[in-house]
Amino acid sequence: MLDIILKGVLFGLAISISAGPTLFALVQIGLQRKFRYGLSMSCGVSGSDIALIFISYYGLATYINQEDNRLLIGTIGGIVLILYGIYSFLSKPKVRNIDDEQPSKRYSYIRRAIGPEAGLPTYFLKGFFLNLLNPIVIVFWTGSVVMVNSFVPAENSSSYVLAFFTSAIIILFTFNLLKVLLGKQIKQFLNVRIMTIINKVVGLLFFGFGVFLIVYVSLGN
Repeated sequence: MLDIILKGVLFGLAISISAGPTLFALVQIGLQRKFRYGLSMSCGVSGSDIALIFISYYGLATYINQEDNRLLIGTIGGIVLILYGIYSFLSKPKVRNIDDEQPSKRYSYIRRAIGPEAGLPTYFLKGFFLNLLNPIVIVFWTGSVVMVNSFVPAENSSSYVLAFFTSAIIILFTFNLLKVLLGKQIKQFLNVRIMTIINKVVGLLFFGFGVFLIVYVSLGN
């Protein structure tokens, strides 16, 4: 079990350094608002991650818990991680101030629904939907659920999956809070060159995870 927890911690660390929309949003909150607003947004981001993990796990439970499907499921999970790695490696980040942007069509109706007052519930919903409505995040967590189920013991697999994702989410949440607390310091490094390097490092990490997973399930079957 300790091995699974350590893997979850490393997985959470790898995700934490990625340069996605939530990074810019949390840093901006840290610069402009009090800590409690950043905490509320971080809770929203983690809440959407947990929801996606829950939906992915129970939506695929019939297939991923069958021993005969481990090779296929592991290969699919590996391919998803490889594609995510390639996407991250090739993506070209744009440094931007999210609060100064015009609301995108993808979640402008949410802003209208929660109203102009930016209270704590608003920031929770902002973090929740900013993360939830990113299709890359949806595909990523689905692939991650598939990945974990391919290498945990078939017996009591749900306990191992819970341990893995609990440790990963705790690390993610902790780093999200650090992004809020250290917003001023982090913003100094938010330039295209640094963000590009970070994305390439994250891309290589997840590409390696994917290749390892495919090799692991192939040798184990």
